[in-house]
Amino acid sequence: MENKSMGEVISEHRKENDMTQAVLAKRLGVTDKAVSKWERNISCPDISTIPKLAEVLGVSVEGLMQGRENSKNGFQQLERRDLKQIFSLFIKCVAISIGVGTFVLNLLGVISSNDAVKLLSLAVICLGLYCFFPEEKEG
Repeated sequence: MENKSMGEVISEHRKENDMTQAVLAKRLGVTDKAVSKWERNISCPDISTIPKLAEVLGVSVEGLMQGRENSKNGFQQLERRDLKQIFSLFIKCVAISIGVGTFVLNLLGVISSNDAVKLLSLAVICLGLYCFFPEEKEG
């Protein structure tokens, strides 16, 4: 399965749907210049635009972002390596979210220092779990 840039996927599916850049832009509430930049890989769509873009183009968000074509049933086959990467990313995000949230809540005086230490301990545990899923090197 060949990976394509997001711009290539946008361009291909826009053309398959017989849409001009202007028509796609209007449906998304952006300028045609923005769509042109996406297709030329100069910039990327805003994160809040991606679900609507995928819907309008008739592709999955994953297919759009990963540059892979959708399978016949609309779902991509995730490889074991992909699942490891997703889980690894999830663990890192949870740890960072806990850390940032704890800092802000403690700063605002919403939680005590003891509760902050408990939450930060949970974040450290998440990072410990991350160590069990090292990223695989390609090549």
